[in-house]
Amino acid sequence: SLNRAGEQITGLARDQVLGRSWHEIYGRQFADLYAELDRRALATGQQVERPRDVMLRADGRTLTVNQRVLPLYDGSMKPRYVMSIIDDLTEEVRAEAALRETETRFRQFAENIDQLVFIATADLASVLYVNARYAAVVGGPLDELLEDGRNALKHVHFDDVPALDAEVGAADMAELAGRLSERVRFEGRDEVRGADGALTSEWRLRFERWGRV
Repeated sequence: SLNRAGEQITGLARDQVLGRSWHEIYGRQFADLYAELDRRALATGQQVERPRDVMLRADGRTLTVNQRVLPLYDGSMKPRYVMSIIDDLTEEVRAEAALRETETRFRQFAENIDQLVFIATADLASVLYVNARYAAVVGGPLDELLEDGRNALKHVHFDDVPALDAEVGAADMAELAGRLSERVRFEGRDEVRGADGALTSEWRLRFERWGRV
């Protein structure tokens, strides 16, 4: 038997399948594969899985599928028939590949620009990405941010703490203030003194921008 979903996935009509063996339907490569799956299911009496493998449609197109072959028992409880369940994962796999390509392009861009890129959840509970410019701009190691996103608050100007505290939901101002590093004001712009003693400007503007990401 072949249901409608099976017809759509395989590209075969029901009357092209019923009463025929795998070798009468497919070429030797796939026919041998499907026959072996059936044989294993009947010999072991257990489900046989073929995860994320290629399936050839009748029109020559290939799909990425999960296939499960289950033994069906007769009246004496012996495995006699098999049932194949096929899930078409083609679009899902394509989407995953597109996402990986996008992530690769983003990293190539972010890791080669002369600006700090910092992506985190709104409450700073999880840092999703930070490029190497963090160490140069802030003067702190990347590990401190990856370990705890709230370590970024050590580099926020004291005057900005109340607003940021409300935005990220800090519960203890004393704890937050204890994370602050030395800051000075210079010509109306915020400056941060890094671990090497050098001053870096415009952190405040960028931090507020990241807070909205």
